[in-house]
Amino acid sequence: MKIGIKDVLHQIRVFFIPYLILLIACFLVKIFCSRQDIYFSINGLYTPLGDFIAPYITDIGDGITILVLSALWALISYRKAFLLLTSYLLTALAAQLIKHIINAPRPKLYF
Repeated sequence: MKIGIKDVLHQIRVFFIPYLILLIACFLVKIFCSRQDIYFSINGLYTPLGDFIAPYITDIGDGITILVLSALWALISYRKAFLLLTSYLLTALAAQLIKHIINAPRPKLYF
């Protein structure tokens, strides 16, 4: 059975069409607005509820969460747990290496 690009696009159209709309909208914002305008517009959108919840959402991405999820996943499938853990370790290692090699505050333009 051969599956062509048209078949794949037809099957994923529910996700692909909103993605394309969002991509085009972001591209238009990037073309018509300066980096400074975008930066200060996004950083101006905050609420007290967001300030309260954000640290907890940030903690979801730490290593302890991945270790717990990997341990739970190991009860179902060792292979998938191993893949989850190694993919996290590789991306975390790459991110830390890049942060230490570049050694620049973020966003660089405004510091």
